Amino acid sequence: MKVKSVRDSEFPKFLKSEYPDDPAWKGFFKLWLDANGFDYGENDEHIVDGFGDGGIDAIAYPPHGHTELPIVVIQSKYFRSRIPASTLKRFFEAVAAYRSEKKSGFDEWLASVKNTNLRAEYARLWKLRSNIKFILVSEGRLSKESIKIARKLRIAIQDKHNVRALYLDMARGKTPRPQTLKLRVRGPVVPVVKSKEHRLVVFSCPVADFAKAFQEHKKNLFAGNVRYAIRGDTSNGVRLGITRTLKENPEEFAYFHNGITVVCKKLRKHAGSVVLESPSIVNGAQTVSFLGETLARSIPSKATVLVKAIEVTAVRGFEEFETDVAMSSNTQNKVSLSDLSVIDPDLVSLERYFRAAGSFLERKRGDRPLGRTTIKITKDRLLQLFATLDNRVGPAATKDKQQLYRNHSGRLFEYYASSLEKKRDAVFIATLDKFVRDSLLAFKLSGKSGTRKKRRLSLSYFTIFAVIVGILEDLKLWRSARSAFQADGIWGNEYSLPLERDVRKVATSVLAAARQDVDRNETAFFKNREKVKILVLKLRRKCRPRAAVRRLG
Repeated sequence: MKVKSVRDSEFPKFLKSEYPDDPAWKGFFKLWLDANGFDYGENDEHIVDGFGDGGIDAIAYPPHGHTELPIVVIQSKYFRSRIPASTLKRFFEAVAAYRSEKKSGFDEWLASVKNTNLRAEYARLWKLRSNIKFILVSEGRLSKESIKIARKLRIAIQDKHNVRALYLDMARGKTPRPQTLKLRVRGPVVPVVKSKEHRLVVFSCPVADFAKAFQEHKKNLFAGNVRYAIRGDTSNGVRLGITRTLKENPEEFAYFHNGITVVCKKLRKHAGSVVLESPSIVNGAQTVSFLGETLARSIPSKATVLVKAIEVTAVRGFEEFETDVAMSSNTQNKVSLSDLSVIDPDLVSLERYFRAAGSFLERKRGDRPLGRTTIKITKDRLLQLFATLDNRVGPAATKDKQQLYRNHSGRLFEYYASSLEKKRDAVFIATLDKFVRDSLLAFKLSGKSGTRKKRRLSLSYFTIFAVIVGILEDLKLWRSARSAFQADGIWGNEYSLPLERDVRKVATSVLAAARQDVDRNETAFFKNREKVKILVLKLRRKCRPRAAVRRLG
């Protein structure tokens, strides 16, 4: 798969394409929020910039239902723009006011905020100050005095090095990674293998350290892995085993667990700990995410886990080596070709647009939305839908997903990420997919005949979907249907009820046509590209949903 790179000079253009409705500074800031796991769609009204804001540029609240995450308060400037001394001073005053235990000090600062509309928001934030994390984002260098003040006020600094790395990661489709991971050592640190380009050491550390790391960094801990922790029967069995061992025999955990593999750019020992720079967990994501999400408060201190840390000293080939280790280490669940597509920048661009539109596209297998969303779709299914509507592929070729990734994913993802209009089409395709599937569920699918019909509908689904989309396109109603969906997120009854009936009408016609085929083998029929193509064209003319069409028009 061909992956495009983004040069440093292309960053402004990249921002404009990713956030076309925002000025450069706001686009940069939303990129920063994206990279750090915040859904800016829920925080857009809290991104402020201008005179009298008290030195605060944005307040990023965690998504609904995630009270364990901090409220982030930020001051920043656009890429390649330093923060003026006066702005820094004002931000330091704001942080000092929130850090103060005295309400009078905060009230004095609040009165100095010239923008009166912001005062109520800042006052509300005072009550939540124990959960605030202050961050200063600047690509320019800060003076030693400014750094000293920031550290005293417990302000996290994202400086030139961090910001540039962030840009490169996001532009190339990578998950931003933590700067460092500090793990306490229990016992010796044993060097196993060393070469000019790599170094492998093994040691044990408290299980609780990984739970704490996950709570702080979330999925960024798995930046170099080709997927996140995935669920299923095997996963459930592993989780039950982890829980039982920690509860009954915590001191034996290291004996029963395979261990956790971490790849990093630099490894050093410091005061009884091992510090890993630019780390990524490439094997053990399932264990670490489960520990952080479910067991963090109940892990016994005596429970330890074996850590295999690989330092990659080679400047070039770091990502390739990391991917190779991830693929070789993940023996529990097969790594597929689709997993390797996560770095495709066009797929990354689509993922961001889905998020901005209030939907969720699972780019990296095992990822889950942080907030509430109606439309959720995996990249595998989205690619199948794209292929269904593509003249070069068609619905008959959607069964072999890995073949689709091998031959068509780069072209199709690039096509739908090429413009704002195409990105809107992509979201609508996912939305229409949910609507069609929900409509088909209204069929009587109980009993033996229902089981057979469910299987037949599954075989014929992409053919049915192609007919429905074709009808909308033939009658030039694609955009009006898309707008009707986008207005409220769902169609009203005046659209949905007639179209539900017509979806079933199309499905009945498709199933009848497959039964009448001379082969009487429906699996073979729906894999026959020419037969399916002819059927789709025929039913586009025959099954036009006129009642719904009049309303949509």
